[in-house]
Amino acid sequence: MGMPVPFGPMLSAASLIYLLWAHPWVDAYFAELAAVLGMI
Repeated sequence: MGMPVPFGPMLSAASLIYLLWAHPWVDAYFAELAAVLGMI
């Protein structure tokens, strides 16, 4: 089956990347996704 991936460290690394660097792109992505879903 393979080796399990530790979820906690990956989640904390992703949240740190979001808070320090990637939040403008992530926020724009979710705003666009909400607009597209709002048209359905």
